Amino acid sequence: MSDELPQGWATATLGGLFDFKYGKGLLRENRNGKGAVKVYGSNGVVGVHDKAVTKGPTIIVGRKGSVGEVHFSPEPCWPIDTAYFIDEFPPGSPPTYWALYLKSLRLEQQEKSSAIPGISRDDVYDNEAPVPPPWEQRRIVAKLETLLDKVDASQQRLAKIPVLLKRFRQSVLAAACSGRL
Repeated sequence: MSDELPQGWATATLGGLFDFKYGKGLLRENRNGKGAVKVYGSNGVVGVHDKAVTKGPTIIVGRKGSVGEVHFSPEPCWPIDTAYFIDEFPPGSPPTYWALYLKSLRLEQQEKSSAIPGISRDDVYDNEAPVPPPWEQRRIVAKLETLLDKVDASQQRLAKIPVLLKRFRQSVLAAACSGRL
Protein backbone atom coordinates (compact mmCIF):
# COMPACT_ATOMS: atom_id res chain seq x y z
CA MET A 1 0.00 0.00 0.00
CA SER A 2 2.79 2.47 0.86
CA ASP A 3 4.18 2.41 -2.73
CA GLU A 4 0.93 4.01 -3.95
CA LEU A 5 0.74 6.76 -1.32
CA PRO A 6 1.70 10.40 -1.82
CA GLN A 7 4.96 11.65 -0.38
CA GLY A 8 4.73 12.26 3.37
CA TRP A 9 1.98 9.70 3.90
CA ALA A 10 2.51 6.49 5.86
CA THR A 11 0.59 3.34 6.68
CA ALA A 12 -0.32 1.82 10.02
CA THR A 13 -2.71 -0.77 11.32
CA LEU A 14 -5.75 0.50 13.19
CA GLY A 15 -4.49 -1.47 16.18
CA GLY A 16 -1.25 0.49 16.02
CA LEU A 17 -3.11 3.80 15.89
CA PHE A 18 -5.97 3.28 18.32
CA ASP A 19 -7.19 1.46 21.37
CA PHE A 20 -10.82 0.44 20.80
CA LYS A 21 -12.03 0.65 24.40
CA TYR A 22 -15.15 -1.13 25.62
CA GLY A 23 -18.11 1.08 26.50
CA LYS A 24 -19.31 1.08 30.09
CA GLY A 25 -22.68 -0.34 31.12
CA LEU A 26 -25.35 2.21 32.05
CA LEU A 27 -28.86 0.86 32.39
CA ARG A 28 -31.66 2.95 30.90
CA GLU A 29 -33.16 3.55 34.36
CA ASN A 30 -29.79 4.87 35.59
CA ARG A 31 -29.48 7.47 32.81
CA ASN A 32 -30.67 10.41 34.83
CA GLY A 33 -31.82 12.42 31.81
CA LYS A 34 -30.78 15.65 33.53
CA GLY A 35 -27.24 16.15 32.32
CA ALA A 36 -25.84 17.38 29.04
CA VAL A 37 -23.62 14.34 28.43
CA LYS A 38 -24.87 12.23 25.53
CA VAL A 39 -25.10 8.48 26.06
CA TYR A 40 -24.21 6.48 22.93
CA GLY A 41 -25.18 2.94 22.04
CA SER A 42 -24.16 1.07 18.92
CA ASN A 43 -26.80 2.91 16.86
CA GLY A 44 -26.26 6.47 18.14
CA VAL A 45 -27.52 8.62 21.00
CA VAL A 46 -29.74 6.66 23.40
CA GLY A 47 -30.09 9.17 26.24
CA VAL A 48 -28.32 11.72 28.42
CA HIS A 49 -26.50 11.60 31.72
CA ASP A 50 -24.56 13.96 33.98
CA LYS A 51 -21.22 12.14 33.83
CA ALA A 52 -18.92 11.26 30.94
CA VAL A 53 -16.73 8.22 30.47
CA THR A 54 -14.57 9.69 27.70
CA LYS A 55 -11.97 12.45 27.91
CA GLY A 56 -12.90 14.58 24.91
CA PRO A 57 -13.86 14.13 21.27
CA THR A 58 -14.91 10.51 20.84
CA ILE A 59 -15.50 8.05 18.03
CA ILE A 60 -18.12 5.44 18.91
CA VAL A 61 -18.19 2.15 16.96
CA GLY A 62 -21.11 -0.28 17.22
CA ARG A 63 -19.88 -3.54 18.73
CA LYS A 64 -23.16 -5.46 19.22
CA GLY A 65 -26.48 -4.95 17.48
CA SER A 66 -25.81 -2.15 14.98
CA VAL A 67 -22.42 -3.61 14.18
CA GLY A 68 -19.84 -1.29 12.68
CA GLU A 69 -21.97 1.87 12.91
CA VAL A 70 -19.63 4.82 13.46
CA HIS A 71 -20.69 7.94 15.37
CA PHE A 72 -18.73 11.01 16.42
CA SER A 73 -19.13 13.09 19.56
CA PRO A 74 -17.16 16.34 19.59
CA GLU A 75 -17.34 16.45 23.39
CA PRO A 76 -16.93 13.91 26.21
CA CYS A 77 -19.72 11.33 26.28
CA TRP A 78 -20.75 7.97 27.74
CA PRO A 79 -20.54 5.04 25.29
CA ILE A 80 -22.44 2.05 26.69
CA ASP A 81 -21.34 -1.56 26.57
CA THR A 82 -22.76 -2.28 23.09
CA ALA A 83 -20.05 -0.06 21.60
CA TYR A 84 -16.33 0.49 21.42
CA PHE A 85 -14.94 3.98 21.74
CA ILE A 86 -11.80 5.87 20.82
CA ASP A 87 -10.92 9.03 22.74
CA GLU A 88 -7.16 9.17 22.21
CA PHE A 89 -5.77 10.17 18.83
CA PRO A 90 -2.32 10.52 17.23
CA PRO A 91 -0.75 13.91 18.06
CA GLY A 92 -2.02 16.72 15.83
CA SER A 93 -4.51 14.41 14.14
CA PRO A 94 -8.11 15.68 13.94
CA PRO A 95 -10.54 13.12 15.42
CA THR A 96 -13.09 13.99 12.73
CA TYR A 97 -10.69 12.67 10.08
CA TRP A 98 -10.56 9.30 11.77
CA ALA A 99 -14.34 9.20 12.27
CA LEU A 100 -14.84 9.78 8.55
CA TYR A 101 -12.15 7.24 7.71
CA LEU A 102 -13.71 4.55 9.92
CA LYS A 103 -17.12 5.22 8.33
CA SER A 104 -15.56 4.58 4.93
CA LEU A 105 -14.31 1.13 5.99
CA ARG A 106 -17.81 -0.42 6.22
CA LEU A 107 -16.92 -2.16 9.46
CA GLU A 108 -20.24 -4.02 9.45
CA GLN A 109 -18.60 -6.36 6.93
CA GLN A 110 -16.23 -7.50 9.72
CA GLU A 111 -19.21 -9.11 11.51
CA LYS A 112 -18.67 -12.86 12.05
CA SER A 113 -21.11 -13.78 14.82
CA SER A 114 -23.76 -16.40 14.27
CA ALA A 115 -26.40 -15.38 16.84
CA ILE A 116 -26.18 -11.73 17.91
CA PRO A 117 -24.39 -9.55 15.36
CA GLY A 118 -21.03 -8.39 16.68
CA ILE A 119 -17.50 -7.46 15.67
CA SER A 120 -14.21 -8.21 17.33
CA ARG A 121 -11.82 -5.33 17.82
CA ASP A 122 -8.97 -7.74 17.07
CA ASP A 123 -10.35 -8.17 13.54
CA VAL A 124 -10.65 -4.39 13.14
CA TYR A 125 -7.12 -3.86 14.47
CA ASP A 126 -5.69 -5.77 11.49
CA ASN A 127 -6.98 -3.20 8.96
CA GLU A 128 -4.18 -1.18 7.42
CA ALA A 129 -4.84 2.55 7.11
CA PRO A 130 -3.17 5.27 5.07
CA VAL A 131 -1.97 8.03 7.40
CA PRO A 132 -1.65 11.44 5.77
CA PRO A 133 0.18 14.25 7.56
CA PRO A 134 -2.07 16.18 10.00
CA TRP A 135 -2.33 19.23 7.72
CA GLU A 136 -3.57 16.98 4.91
CA GLN A 137 -6.06 15.30 7.27
CA ARG A 138 -7.52 18.72 8.11
CA ARG A 139 -7.76 19.59 4.41
CA ILE A 140 -9.54 16.28 3.68
CA VAL A 141 -12.00 16.87 6.54
CA ALA A 142 -12.82 20.40 5.31
CA LYS A 143 -13.46 19.15 1.77
CA LEU A 144 -15.55 16.18 2.92
CA GLU A 145 -17.65 18.33 5.26
CA THR A 146 -18.45 20.67 2.35
CA LEU A 147 -19.40 17.74 0.12
CA LEU A 148 -21.39 15.94 2.82
CA ASP A 149 -23.37 19.16 3.49
CA LYS A 150 -24.31 19.18 -0.20
CA VAL A 151 -25.29 15.50 -0.01
CA ASP A 152 -27.51 16.20 3.01
CA ALA A 153 -29.17 19.14 1.22
CA SER A 154 -29.77 16.96 -1.85
CA GLN A 155 -31.29 14.19 0.29
CA GLN A 156 -33.66 16.70 1.89
CA ARG A 157 -34.77 17.94 -1.53
CA LEU A 158 -35.20 14.37 -2.81
CA ALA A 159 -37.33 13.51 0.22
CA LYS A 160 -39.86 16.16 -0.91
CA ILE A 161 -40.32 14.60 -4.37
CA PRO A 162 -42.89 11.92 -3.43
CA VAL A 163 -45.21 14.61 -1.99
CA LEU A 164 -44.83 16.73 -5.13
CA LEU A 165 -45.52 13.71 -7.36
CA LYS A 166 -48.63 12.84 -5.36
CA ARG A 167 -49.99 16.38 -5.74
CA PHE A 168 -49.16 16.35 -9.45
CA ARG A 169 -50.97 13.03 -9.97
CA GLN A 170 -54.01 14.35 -8.09
CA SER A 171 -54.02 17.50 -10.23
CA VAL A 172 -53.77 15.50 -13.45
CA LEU A 173 -56.57 13.13 -12.35
CA ALA A 174 -58.78 16.04 -11.30
CA ALA A 175 -58.16 17.80 -14.63
CA ALA A 176 -58.85 14.59 -16.58
CA CYS A 177 -62.09 13.86 -14.69
CA SER A 178 -63.39 17.41 -15.13
CA GLY A 179 -62.63 17.53 -18.85
CA ARG A 180 -59.91 20.20 -18.55
CA LEU A 181 -57.21 17.91 -19.95
